[in-house]
Amino acid sequence: KFHVDVVPILVYGTTKYAAKCTPDENMWIESDPGKLTRWFNSKTDTEPTFRAQYLLMKRFAQMNGIKIPSIAIQKITSDAYVFKDSGSRYLRELLDMCRTALQNLNDPSYKLTNPVNDQEDIRKRIKDGELYRYKELIQNVIRSIERFSTNGSYADVVALFGDKFPVKESHERELS
Repeated sequence: KFHVDVVPILVYGTTKYAAKCTPDENMWIESDPGKLTRWFNSKTDTEPTFRAQYLLMKRFAQMNGIKIPSIAIQKITSDAYVFKDSGSRYLRELLDMCRTALQNLNDPSYKLTNPVNDQEDIRKRIKDGELYRYKELIQNVIRSIERFSTNGSYADVVALFGDKFPVKESHERELS
């Protein structure tokens, strides 16, 4: 299933506005999708595994039926992202990022703002209960990676990432 977002954009002077239509109100809000694209591309250009971590977190949410805007996942991942070095283990980076993301989301002072418009609180875009479900998902990802690091069970990897990749005879212990 695919969907395409088509958002009417109004340019007034040098400022771009997007239509915001909800059951409660219709209005124009300041918006620049190109600015968000440039922000995201700059992150992926300078932070080697950011795109993969973001895509995994987005995929985990989709696989679990969690309806959270992509911009929220981008911001949460960006704020928690850590790149150690090119010799670092990917699961270790993902584990560290998830731990930091969960810590951020549980911190009442954490600001989940639009990365290109710090006046916009992205939490307002998230439906009731979905952020809680997303935090539970992150906790489950953490538990799955920790279990894998302890016993290296292929079943834990399949539970986390799905079964759409080939089974290998030996599995490297990622977190060792």
